[in-house]
Amino acid sequence: AHPPIHPLKLMQRSELEEEEWKLYEFVTRHFLACCSEDAFGFETRVEIDIAGEGFYATGLTVLERRWLDVYPYEQWSGNRLPRFLVNERVMPSSILMSERQTEPPPLLTEADLIDLMDKNGIGTDATMHDHIRTIQDRHYCYKNENMQFVPTDLGVALYQGFKRLAEVSGVDLSLPDLRARMEADMALVARGAKTKQEVLDLHVSEMKRVFLLLKSHAAHMDTEMRNRLGGLEDSVGRDGVTLVANFSECGKCRAPMDLKVSGGPRGDGSEGGGRSRRRGRGGRHPSTAEHTSALVNRFL
Repeated sequence: AHPPIHPLKLMQRSELEEEEWKLYEFVTRHFLACCSEDAFGFETRVEIDIAGEGFYATGLTVLERRWLDVYPYEQWSGNRLPRFLVNERVMPSSILMSERQTEPPPLLTEADLIDLMDKNGIGTDATMHDHIRTIQDRHYCYKNENMQFVPTDLGVALYQGFKRLAEVSGVDLSLPDLRARMEADMALVARGAKTKQEVLDLHVSEMKRVFLLLKSHAAHMDTEMRNRLGGLEDSVGRDGVTLVANFSECGKCRAPMDLKVSGGPRGDGSEGGGRSRRRGRGGRHPSTAEHTSALVNRFL
């Protein structure tokens, strides 16, 4: 963790390159804005009845700009409405009908994701970027050319597996609740409201319950993985194309496992280790439970 970024000394524009000055000015203005008073505005909402149909409009007047004067990178403004009286009769100047279609929400940027994590109580300023890096390292998603996150087939399969698990168990691991409760309890430890051991015992017990739940319903997770990734049991092998390196760990020897699609000799992708589980003629794959024990560790 590090303290908030703030200016350390006064600089003149002539002392810095153009890009350096822009960065210095941004940091300085952000710091000063944080120290400034809240802006103050007046919002108006007008509700109108036209032939039994309700319509409304909102307007905003900024009365005191305060920190907005220091920080020009953000605007706070709105439409200014004319003055109306309660129960006043008005004549609309025009009535327009427009036809639209709903659109899917855009992909998330890193800033969007951080904002959602903050709203859901996941992570701190010091850990949020680690969480985001982890889901990329585990190949649950990647950034496209527009710096937006795109879920991989593996990520979608994991999500769908959690949703399937929720249908049969009532516990939805795709939601942020589990992590948020842990983060909230750690904050209580920092404030002295709970003890470290109390929180540790509670969440170790909770994680054990989740582990056993996943283990007992491994078939549902396995089905979703197979549906999305194309039948792993019949298509993985040492000599194939690696889809995801270090996908998980072998449930027996703890060696790293690659996710592969191939022809040729078949195997589970466990590389090295004293108990590699290669499948040849007459051989077998490790059981679902063996795979799941490793996968659950990765998920948690």
